[in-house]
Amino acid sequence: MTGLETGLVMGGKFLAPHAAKAALKLAKKATYRWRVDRDVGRRLNLQYPRRHFRSWLKTIKADDLHQPVELGGPDLAVRLSKWLCERDPAWERNQERLTDARRLVEATYLAILKLADPGLERQLREQWSRGRNEDLIERLVIIAGGSAPVSPEDLSVWLWRRSAERRRLRLAAFDVDADLVDAQLSGLRELVPDIHPGSFRVLVGSFGAGKSEIAEEWHRTAISQNSEISNSAVPVWVSARDVATSGLESSLAQLVGAHRVHSRGTAVVVDGLDEVDSGTAEAIARDARILVASNPRCTVLATCRPSVLLESADDIAVDGFSEDAATTFVEALAGGKYSTLNWSDDLIDTIRRPFFALAAGSLIAAGHSPANQVELIDKLAQNALMRPSNSSATSSRDLFSILISLGVSLTQSNGHLDGLSFQERQAALSTRLVSRNASNHASFVLPIFEQWFAAQALIDEGDLFAEAISGSEHFDKWRWAVAIATLGGTSEQVDNMIEACLRSNPGAGAWIIEQVSPRKSTSPPKAEESIDRDTARSRLLRTHRTWIDSLGPISTTIFPIDDPSNPIRLGARVTGRFLHIGWSTTAPTADECLPLPDHIQLFSPRDENWQLRSGGAVPEGIQWPWTKVRDHIASSTLKALNVPAVFGPEGGVWHREIRYRTARLLMSERSMRHSPLDCQKVIEAGQQLLSQIHPGVQHATIKFGPHAVELADIKDLVTWLQTEGRESLERLVPKPDVLQPASGRVWDLYTPRHMARFCAEMYGLACVAYEEVADTDFAAFAWSLGHRVIRPFGIIGSLKYHESEMGTIPSFSYEMVPQELLEEITNKEENLVVSSNGRSAVKLLSRSSRDILNWHETAAQHAKKTSEWVLKNGTKTPFQNIYSAGTAIECSHERPVSYATAQWIWQDLRLLSLAQGTFPQLDQ
Repeated sequence: MTGLETGLVMGGKFLAPHAAKAALKLAKKATYRWRVDRDVGRRLNLQYPRRHFRSWLKTIKADDLHQPVELGGPDLAVRLSKWLCERDPAWERNQERLTDARRLVEATYLAILKLADPGLERQLREQWSRGRNEDLIERLVIIAGGSAPVSPEDLSVWLWRRSAERRRLRLAAFDVDADLVDAQLSGLRELVPDIHPGSFRVLVGSFGAGKSEIAEEWHRTAISQNSEISNSAVPVWVSARDVATSGLESSLAQLVGAHRVHSRGTAVVVDGLDEVDSGTAEAIARDARILVASNPRCTVLATCRPSVLLESADDIAVDGFSEDAATTFVEALAGGKYSTLNWSDDLIDTIRRPFFALAAGSLIAAGHSPANQVELIDKLAQNALMRPSNSSATSSRDLFSILISLGVSLTQSNGHLDGLSFQERQAALSTRLVSRNASNHASFVLPIFEQWFAAQALIDEGDLFAEAISGSEHFDKWRWAVAIATLGGTSEQVDNMIEACLRSNPGAGAWIIEQVSPRKSTSPPKAEESIDRDTARSRLLRTHRTWIDSLGPISTTIFPIDDPSNPIRLGARVTGRFLHIGWSTTAPTADECLPLPDHIQLFSPRDENWQLRSGGAVPEGIQWPWTKVRDHIASSTLKALNVPAVFGPEGGVWHREIRYRTARLLMSERSMRHSPLDCQKVIEAGQQLLSQIHPGVQHATIKFGPHAVELADIKDLVTWLQTEGRESLERLVPKPDVLQPASGRVWDLYTPRHMARFCAEMYGLACVAYEEVADTDFAAFAWSLGHRVIRPFGIIGSLKYHESEMGTIPSFSYEMVPQELLEEITNKEENLVVSSNGRSAVKLLSRSSRDILNWHETAAQHAKKTSEWVLKNGTKTPFQNIYSAGTAIECSHERPVSYATAQWIWQDLRLLSLAQGTFPQLDQ
C-alpha cells in the first residue's frame, strides 16, 4: 500500500468514530453546515452554488463517512453533482462538473475531520499532498461511465491506469519484469505513426507483430495531449468486439458523450478488427471512415491482421522489430547469458515480432530452447499452466482441457460466452493466460492464446474441424484457429486439413495455404535437407488432383487438361531441394505421378510424351506441395482472364461481348465509334475464313495481327448470326452521339449526359455478368468470392468533368451497394441516369464545388447504409469485397462490360492469394 493509499484509509479510520456525530450535525445544525461550507470554499478556487451545496450536506449519512474517501467519495460525488444539476442550470452546463464534485467531496472530508480533530486533518492533508487520489478518480469514472463530465486531468489519470492494466495483462503470460519489458518495447515507439486529425489508418501485421503495443503507445501520446493541450481530442480505446453490436459511433457517444465527440473530437484506437467476423470488421472500418470524414477533429487508428479488410491507402504495415533490436531484446530478457548467433534465419525472422521475442526471451530464461513459432506458443502455454503452489485441486492436465474448452467457446461465440462453470472459470482465471472481460466472463489476455487452444481442439476432433470449414459463417469464426492447427501438424495432418479446406471451398483453402506459407510461418525443414522423392511424388499428385477437383471448370484454363474429371499423369524430378514438374501428353487411365525423364529440360527439344510446366526450388515449409501449386494458379489467373475465352453461360453477357469482338476482327473494324456491323457481311467474312480451314480441324487459334481468336468462336458467331437473322450487330453499351467531335479523343464522341448513360449501362450489365460468371465457372468458390456479400448488388456512381492539359476530361467514381438500397436511392435522388436493367445509377455532377461536396456527403451516407445492410442481411463471409473505385471510362473498349467484371473477379482472387501481377486488360 502506498503512502497515499495509507492516508486515504486513515481518513476513513479517523472519521469513523466521528461519523454519527458529524452526520447528525450536518442534518440538524445550519451553523455546522456553514462552517463546513466556509472551510471548503477556502480550500478550493472553485465557483459552485453554495446554498444548494449546504442543503446537500444534510443528505450525508453516517455510513457515508465510515468509508475512506476513495471508496465512499465517488458515490458522494455523483450524488452531489446530480443534486446540483437539478437545482442550478449553470452547474449542469459545466463540462467538468463531476471533477468539481469530486474536489468538493474531498474538501468536505477534510473540513469535517478538521472540525473533529485538527491534528488528524493536517496529517491526512499531508498524505494527500504527496500525489493524486488515483483510486478515487478511477472509481468515480467507473461509476459514472467514460462519458462522465470530468476534467481532462482526471480523465487522463483514469486512461493511464487502464493503459497500464492492458499492458500488464498482455505481459502477464510471459512472466517477465514489466519495467524491463517496457524499456525494451521502447523500440516500437519509433514505429508509432503520425496521424493527422481527420484520418483513419489501420496497423496491419501478422499475429504477434506488435500492433496493439504500437497502438498503445499512440494512445498514450493522445492521453498526454489530453491533459497538456486545451481542447485536444479525447483519447478512447475500444476493442472491435466491444463495438461490434452497437457500432462505432454509438459506442463513442456512450463512452465519451456525444457533446465531447462533436466539440473536441476523439483519438480512437479500435483494437483487433481480426477478432470479429469480416463483415463486422468492414462495417467498423466504414463507420470509422464516415466518422473522420464528418468530424475532422476525430482520428481513428485500428489494428488488424492481413486479409481481413481490403487493402487500401489507409494501411500501415507492421513488421515488428529490426533484426538487431529483436536479438538484443531476446538476449536481454534471457538475462544476457544467451546468444542468438546460431539461430536459423527463419527463427530470427520470427522473433522480429514482439510476441515471439517475448516468448523466446521468457522461455530461454526458464531454461527452454525453442525451435520454431509453434514450439514457442506451445512452451509458453505449458509454462503458464505451471503453478508455484500445489494447493489447487485442478491438475495441469485438467486445466489444459478447461482452456481448450474456453478457446472453443470464445471462438464459437465471437468472444461473447466462455462456456465455463464457476469452478472452471476460477481455475482458468488462476493462470496468467486468462482475465475477466467487460462482461465478467473469462477471456484470454491475447487472441493468439484463444486461437491456439481452439486449434488444439481442431487437431484432436475431426468433427469439430469439419464444422469449422463447413460454411462461410463457421469459417469466418474459426479461420485463424484453423491456420494455427495447420501450422502445428505433421505432413499427413497438414495434407488432410488443407485438402479438406480446399474441397470445402477453394477460396478458403487458398487463404489457409497463404497463412501457413513461409512468409507467415517459421517451421520449415532445414534448407540443407533433401526431399524424399517417393513422398514428394505422392504428395504432388494428391495436391494437383485436389486443386483440379476443387476449382471445377476454371481448372481447364489453369492446367493442361480438357476435362477436370479425366485422369492426370504428372512427372516429377527431385534433386535435393529442386523440383521439376512435367505433364504427360498422353491420356492415362488413372491418376499417377512418375519420375520425370532426365532429358526433359527447360530448353530441351520438344518431346512427344512430356511437356515441362515448372521448375525451381521447393517452397519452404511442411505444406510446400500446396504452396507450389497455389503459386502456379496465382501466376496463371491473369492470363486466364486476359485471353478471349468465354466465361459465364452460353449467350451470357461475357459470351455476347466475345461475339462482338470476333465480328470486329473479322471485319477489320477499328473505329472508336463502334458503329453497328452488318450481320450479313460478318457471316460472309466468317464463312470465307472457315472455307480455308480443313473440315477435320476442330481446335485452332487464328491470329488477326496482335489479336487471337479461337476457331470455335468464329463457328459459334456464324451459326448464331444465321440463327438470329438480325440485320446488324452492336456493342452492348450505348454508341457515341456526337457526330463532329471537337477533338480526336474518344470521350469527345459523347455528350456529358450520354456519357453518364454509357457508364450506367456498362456497370448495370457488369453486375449481371459478374453473377453469371460467379454462378458458373467460379461456382465452387461460392461465399469466398467477396463481392457476393451483398448479392444482388448494384452500382451508384458519379460522373464529373475537369480541365487538364488534354482538355476537358471525364472521370467516373462508383461504389457497390445492395440492390435494395439502390432502388431506394433511385426513388429519392433526382437527376440520376438509371440503367435499363435497374442495376446501376449515375449522377452527372456539375463543376460546382458545392454540388461535388454534397455528392460526397451523400456517398458517405450510402456507405453507412451499406454497412448497416451487410450487418443485417449480408452473406457472412470472411472475404467480403465491397468495391468502390475511381476509374477511367473504357468507352473505346470492345468488351467494356467484361473488362469491369474481370476487375471484380480479379479483386476477389487477389484477396484469396490466387492472383498475381497487374489487373486484367482483356486484349487491350
